[in-house]
Amino acid sequence: MRTVASRHDRGARALAALVVPMVAVLLMAGGCAADPGSEASSPPSEAPRASSEPVAVEPALAGETFTDPGGRYTLTVPASWEPHHGIAGEGIEVWRVAKVKGDFAPNINVITEDVTGMSLKDYMTLSFANAPQILSDFKLLKSSVVTSAAGQDLGVIEYSARGLRYVGVVALGSMGAVVVTFSSTPDRFAAIVDDVYPYMVTLQPTGI
Repeated sequence: MRTVASRHDRGARALAALVVPMVAVLLMAGGCAADPGSEASSPPSEAPRASSEPVAVEPALAGETFTDPGGRYTLTVPASWEPHHGIAGEGIEVWRVAKVKGDFAPNINVITEDVTGMSLKDYMTLSFANAPQILSDFKLLKSSVVTSAAGQDLGVIEYSARGLRYVGVVALGSMGAVVVTFSSTPDRFAAIVDDVYPYMVTLQPTGI
């Protein structure tokens, strides 16, 4: 019989093993700052192009404001998310958002990156271009630029790789890029994503 402790350890191992490789997909722009006046190249022809969509104003979300220890962003976090900060590396914030099933725990993670002289469009374009070099089975499913209820422009990217489904939310501020990623197995994705997405788009970078 598996103990509560063993199930917790199993979930922790699942998070640690899968968080870092996946969020790295959206972080390939570092060190490749673009000329602010230059035109970004288009995403690959087979990839959907980003569109601009407003985020509907939702009722106030239940939760508390999480402030990045490095001072780069804030994010509204519900009490139901279980924190596992540091499990995937220093500076990576992780929350488990559902129970472990099949040795995988659906999770939210946040990574920051030093990026300068780059627009949100540039950042997303480079992410699309570089992702297949990191994950051979990367498939871009949807992409858009939305405006949060707070007026923040956010890049939203839905993709699949390594047998999992992801939604990434990207924001740029004067202190760099912030990427919030939701990871799930495909069979549980639809049942969870609508609950976590409203919290993901509360992302607010500091020093805009």
